Amino acid sequence: NTRNSNSMDDVEELNATTAFYKSDMFACISSNGTTSQHDDGRILLDEEGGPALITGFLSQRKQYGVVCMDKGLRHFNLFACHEGQVATRNDISSDWAYLQIVDSSCYDEEAMVYYIHACGDHNDARAMEKGLTYGWCSWYHYYENIDHDSLSKNAHVLNKSKSKIGFNLCLVDDGYMTSWGDWTSLKPGKFVKEGGMRVLADAIRS
Repeated sequence: NTRNSNSMDDVEELNATTAFYKSDMFACISSNGTTSQHDDGRILLDEEGGPALITGFLSQRKQYGVVCMDKGLRHFNLFACHEGQVATRNDISSDWAYLQIVDSSCYDEEAMVYYIHACGDHNDARAMEKGLTYGWCSWYHYYENIDHDSLSKNAHVLNKSKSKIGFNLCLVDDGYMTSWGDWTSLKPGKFVKEGGMRVLADAIRS
């Protein structure tokens, strides 16, 4: 089922009925090919490359999508909350949804690889020139407590260590925006007012 909503009450209703498993944006459920269950009724999942269901959204440009599945993995919902917008005929739509059932004999690596490539194509992701070696992510040390100066200093330290630690990725992960979901905003006083993330990106590159 796919479902659009403009009310958080609908989210609670959905959670109460089908959302034993929930995942933001996408989910990959793999099976051992049987209907074997745990004592509490949950289906035994597989991590060894069995058949898989991959579903979700290709982007979160319009709203935030959630994948919900029941305990027996017999029903699932793709849910998009429009945060109070009133739907009138055809003026509201969700991001593109994705659904794929992958047989265990059809993929040589992680089943998610097809979904990842589809997201990359849909969002015009640029391929890394030399491939990923090592990278640094701001989240695992700073969490949401980041600003222009701290990120620039870390980039400088990383650059001095580049001969010892080869890396080509510096990821600013969460914490830069004014609130969750306002991805294009910046915390007041924490980043350069004019140019914002572009100024920071140039500083990291240099």
